[in-house]
Amino acid sequence: MRSLGLNYAMLLMTWDRTEPNPGEFSLDYFDRLFEPAALRIKGFTLCEHGMVWFKDGEVPAYLAESKGNTDAVVAAVNHHVPRLLSHYGEQIQIWESLNEGHPQWSRWDLNDQGILRVAKASADSIRKQAPRAPIMVDVALPLREDVALKDYPLMGAISRGRVGDRTAEGFRHLKRLSAAGVPFDVIALQFFEGAWVDIAGGLQVPAIDVFRLACELDRFKRFGKPLQLAEIAVGSSHRNSWMASMWHAPANQVTQADYLEDVFTLAYGDLQVEGINWWGFNDTYRFVIDGGLYDPAGRPKLAAVRLQKLLEGWRSSGDGVTGSDGAVDFEGAPGQYFVSLVSGGCEVGAQAHIAQGTATTVTVVPVEVRRSTPDTHRSTLHCM
Repeated sequence: MRSLGLNYAMLLMTWDRTEPNPGEFSLDYFDRLFEPAALRIKGFTLCEHGMVWFKDGEVPAYLAESKGNTDAVVAAVNHHVPRLLSHYGEQIQIWESLNEGHPQWSRWDLNDQGILRVAKASADSIRKQAPRAPIMVDVALPLREDVALKDYPLMGAISRGRVGDRTAEGFRHLKRLSAAGVPFDVIALQFFEGAWVDIAGGLQVPAIDVFRLACELDRFKRFGKPLQLAEIAVGSSHRNSWMASMWHAPANQVTQADYLEDVFTLAYGDLQVEGINWWGFNDTYRFVIDGGLYDPAGRPKLAAVRLQKLLEGWRSSGDGVTGSDGAVDFEGAPGQYFVSLVSGGCEVGAQAHIAQGTATTVTVVPVEVRRSTPDTHRSTLHCM
């Protein structure tokens, strides 16, 4: 991932994966699966994802009896979330308090007030145990596709229970969270428009153009919070179906790479968007069919090649010579930098984070230490 220039990873920390039995946390298994400590050493920013996500298949069987019971669900959250925070608080930088929660499929039969109580219990635990960490809320289907379907007769049966009376729109869900005083700092949005997803035997989310996506970002900016395109992907293969929609042409590696380049460029150029995450590293992950950057054999697809070139073009590097005051100025894209100073044959350096639209001062001080070498007893210069 680092070879592509990636620096952000969302760790799918679902309840079923981390506490499969009451009080029995399988965090050693999770550590082996995702290696969060190794990712941090390699410079990745880590985001917890799915810690509180009540979707069938992601929730352990013992929680089935709590379905529709707000008090029981809140009690379970108050037990589950603090344990994960105590274990991963130093490794994970962004904590998601609630994934989805507004669609029918992830409400756990809770009404709106129940969802608010669950979200607040999770967010309050995060704020207490990781007070400096941003809290993120994840929104599915921001274009309201499922809401538009909820009033059709028999839609509950046709959608296999995914759409129903309690289906709610993501923007209104965020407004309810804000009005109820539920703390959150970052809004994560899912955009699978145009992708064939592995749901109900395979269905396609209707395709949109990039202008429509930009309009949706503008809509969610009204909350005044940073945005992430936390889950976005399209596939590289086309299905001959009467339901198929397309962006420019039937899907192939070229259309996938073009779409990736457009949405990454859009996100990078928007000061309120702080991250974008392509959902699926390779095609063996089947949520978005053929949506990976690599094929099943591990060969890079055109989208991977395009992404690497794109990210390389957004990085800044160069040399400068200090003035008599020892200072030098440079401009660069926001991000993490290593600044080195070469003087008198030795080199020292320091890490620096350059923020958008602000000046950052980095001070690098070489220190001379005279030491004797054991073989010659001559003095040598070391930089510290």
